Amino acid sequence: MTSRTALFAATTAALAFAATHAAAQVEIQWWHAMTGVNNDVIEKLAKDFNDSQKDYKVVPSYKGSYPDTMNAGIAAFRAGNAPHIMQVFEVGTATMMAAKGAIKPVQEMMREAGEKFDPQSYLPAITGYYSTAKGEMLSFPFNSSSAIMWYNKDAFRKAGLNADAPPKTWPELFEAAKKLRESDPLMRLEGVKDLSASTEKGAVPLLVEATADADPRVRIKAIDALGTLRATDATPALIQMLYLRDSEPWLKQHVLVALGKIGDNRASEPIADFVGRDTNKDLVGTAIFALGEIGDPKSIPELQKLDTATTDQRIRQLGRDAIGKINARALRPEIQVKALRPRDGEEAKRPSSASAQPPVAY
Repeated sequence: MTSRTALFAATTAALAFAATHAAAQVEIQWWHAMTGVNNDVIEKLAKDFNDSQKDYKVVPSYKGSYPDTMNAGIAAFRAGNAPHIMQVFEVGTATMMAAKGAIKPVQEMMREAGEKFDPQSYLPAITGYYSTAKGEMLSFPFNSSSAIMWYNKDAFRKAGLNADAPPKTWPELFEAAKKLRESDPLMRLEGVKDLSASTEKGAVPLLVEATADADPRVRIKAIDALGTLRATDATPALIQMLYLRDSEPWLKQHVLVALGKIGDNRASEPIADFVGRDTNKDLVGTAIFALGEIGDPKSIPELQKLDTATTDQRIRQLGRDAIGKINARALRPEIQVKALRPRDGEEAKRPSSASAQPPVAY
């Protein structure tokens, strides 16, 4: 085979071909970055072509991610062993355009081969991206992605939006999204679930805002997420919820568990005060357990009072257990009781605003 000139394809893509002299069955190397179902399509295209004639054999080769594939092609060209066809993603188009002598424009190649090529067969945005200023196609569109927005007309109507006039700009989309969220608690719940898995710092303020949602499901999910993320920024807001008169016992239960998970010493005094004045034994028990989880030695005197302040043996034992945890942690700070800590895999979900270790203060 003669020396090769690599041609490229954009993905969102471009194809490029290189001329070789046919001798027996000529192999055509096709480097690509397709995986999964897309790789299956690549294999089928190559097989269908190979089965259609005997002179040429297309050999598709997966070369990794889009950048990996392009870098492999560049390295192969410099070594004098470039592939005949290479798939290049849209960001790599400029690199290929600047690589004089490394590629052969697809429009030029097809003209020389007598093959018809009509750029008008493609969307203008695609042909424009992969063409020169003169309108000459440099690469062959192969699997270019086109963004499509789907929207639920029923949801639009429910939110008071015009179902037949979807948003056309980003500001319009943002305003529509706010109205959709406000009208559908399930949508807000899904939003909170997404935030609970976020690693972005901005997730915590949004979750704090969601703790005041009108729908109790959203509030509970937001409170639980703040605990799981150990978001110390949320401590003041959660403490405030603990003291609100209209906060239901079940809500306070989730707040106490969240504060225990967060482990912020700022919560120890308010929780200790809560233990001394609340009459709901279940809540008091959870509060005591949270104090043990936080591990602030300053809460020990309040816990010691339980032995004389109550005759409830369960509460007394919880107090002793909490004191034991606190003392153990004072002797060995690396100890973390797992009862209220995140399950395996949840540590990686903490946002940058959460502490890496049980915090003293954020």
